[in-house]
Amino acid sequence: MRRPLALLLALAMVSSLVATPVAAHGSHVRADPQVSDDGTIVVESMFSVNGGYLVVHQDQGDQPGRPVGVADIESGAHSNYEIQIDQQYWDEHQGNRTYWIVLHRDQDPDDGGFDPMVDSAVTGLHGSYVAARIPVGKSADGPARVLAAEYNGQRVDSPSVTLSRVQLNQPGYVVLQRVQSGAPAEVIGTRTLEAGTYDDLSVDIDDSLFESMNVDGTQSIVATLHTTDGDGTFQADSDTPVAPDGEPVRTFFTFSKVANASATTQPLINTPDGTQPPTPSETAAASETATTATDTDGATGSTPGFGAVASLVGTLLAALAVRRGRR
Repeated sequence: MRRPLALLLALAMVSSLVATPVAAHGSHVRADPQVSDDGTIVVESMFSVNGGYLVVHQDQGDQPGRPVGVADIESGAHSNYEIQIDQQYWDEHQGNRTYWIVLHRDQDPDDGGFDPMVDSAVTGLHGSYVAARIPVGKSADGPARVLAAEYNGQRVDSPSVTLSRVQLNQPGYVVLQRVQSGAPAEVIGTRTLEAGTYDDLSVDIDDSLFESMNVDGTQSIVATLHTTDGDGTFQADSDTPVAPDGEPVRTFFTFSKVANASATTQPLINTPDGTQPPTPSETAAASETATTATDTDGATGSTPGFGAVASLVGTLLAALAVRRGRR
């Protein structure tokens, strides 16, 4: 009898380990350094399990401080989400400042709005805030941003990627670099731009890089805004990055090489040709999950494989009961 019991205990431990990823799926916030002319901060991607509030906090000793902007949010995924710093605080903003963009629960939906004393911040498994901490520059000339990140990356069948939005307040470049060992490496594409806003901007990438990739291979890249010295040719040493508080205006994202980008089906797995680095502007409970899940310290949804383990444990329990009956 000891062996079956030991086996069952072992299986129970395995089932608990398999269930662990449940707690790793939940809300997240992704935003990058940017320049604003009117107090608008754009959150590149966000997932909220239960909805609530998205709150802009001033930075206070590397922790979220006074709330200076708030927006109601619905559960689910959001991209290029705009939130406004309250005008009185934006008027006080000079030069560059660091802000936290934090998800908060709505603890009392009937209280009429956000209450910082009641509506607590959502935290992840290790107690970290589900938030992004970014520098924001202020400029009367206009905004500067680059947005491209997607939940599943881009699928391309030709040497070109798409940036969902690029904003420049002066002529310059958007520069693509391959990511290697978690850091920007060689330049693989550039595009000269006048000041303005560009949606769904296509940027060519190096043919040799694209040809060297396997079909279904994935590459991590970074898109950065650069100024121009006016000579018409990008030079990294003279055409410097747009960088509020020393942090470049950039975004990391991935693309996959596919045979047909318009196909509706996607490969279940791909072969990485680069590594997506963790970005300092993103902290999370983890990646997105179903909107029907519940948000408890970032634990959401169900875990693939857990049902099979539970079924196996149930079968063994039934077999053990039969064995007892025969005795």
